[in-house]
Amino acid sequence: MLKQYNFTEGNLDTNKQTGFFTARDFNLSSAVSTRIYGIKLFKQGAIRGIRHVLTPAVRFSYRPDFGRGIFNYYYNSFVDKNYTNQRLSYFEGALLGLPPDGKVAGVGFDLGNTLQLKVRSKKDTINGTRKVSLIDGLNIATFYNMAVDSFRWSNLAITYRNTLFENINISGGMSYSLYAIDKPTGRVTPEFEYSKTGKLMRFDRANVAIGASLPVKKNRNAMNTASEEQVQAIGRNYSGYADFNIPWSLNVNYSININKDFLVAKQKDTLRLTQDINFFGDINLTTKWKIGIRSGYDFATKKISFTTFDIYRDLHCWEMRLNLIPFGFRKSYNFALNVKSSVLQDLKLVRRRDFRDNL
Repeated sequence: MLKQYNFTEGNLDTNKQTGFFTARDFNLSSAVSTRIYGIKLFKQGAIRGIRHVLTPAVRFSYRPDFGRGIFNYYYNSFVDKNYTNQRLSYFEGALLGLPPDGKVAGVGFDLGNTLQLKVRSKKDTINGTRKVSLIDGLNIATFYNMAVDSFRWSNLAITYRNTLFENINISGGMSYSLYAIDKPTGRVTPEFEYSKTGKLMRFDRANVAIGASLPVKKNRNAMNTASEEQVQAIGRNYSGYADFNIPWSLNVNYSININKDFLVAKQKDTLRLTQDINFFGDINLTTKWKIGIRSGYDFATKKISFTTFDIYRDLHCWEMRLNLIPFGFRKSYNFALNVKSSVLQDLKLVRRRDFRDNL
């Protein structure tokens, strides 16, 4: 079914056409990359060497405009307050998504970085050294689209990731715009920031995420100690597999997002900050009972985030699971009693109350 929306004088008119309609999209791309190694060795001191790897890449992309020509999947729905035509798709609201809007024909530039140290180690009796990663990945990327009349340069994106002490993951990113803001209206203009303020770029947004997992030896393989039936259970549902060889585990993730907005009323920039913390953990109450909890806290809304409890009971050839969401809009429970064997996986008893039952 095709839908067309028309906005006139604050009214919304909707036209629908039933039938069989198709939408297609495609793109062409190619990339060229290389690696540049920089190595510095030291004869004395705790640091034996430094290795820096640069990975520059150039990528070429092309995508036709699916809103025009033989495709014509988009139409001009209305003119906004800035007198700019706004396009919507006839397939708006489709289950499988929409063909992308706008033509792309340009070149992307990427520069990847890794940085490692080689230090002395008394624990390594063979080489006497160990590797320390300072930067697992530092990537700088942008894109130049020659197919548009203005705003050809995309934001300059800088992303970073690293692992500390084998169980702390740090990742983050920053985004800078080359275009200036028209302060009376707060809109981004095609004029470069450098020509207006003398600054090369304008800060747009940034994010940092820190995750930690305990115990430290997180790199475990349950397949090595599992029985044949347990291996089959892992294959059916790895995320729901209960490994009693791990007495307890805890994963904590903290994220913070910073966005720079221009306040038209006050005619000044402001930083908008959002942050949240989430955790997931489980513990073996006995050799047959395991309980887990997943929850978090949103500092912006000052509310506890989505919370679930998982209770598992090993009944030898059978297993029992209870998933409970005790409060909130999605308050519900799901109880299942089933045979472990994959041959008899349809032999089970399920009782549930969906959150939609609360409406």
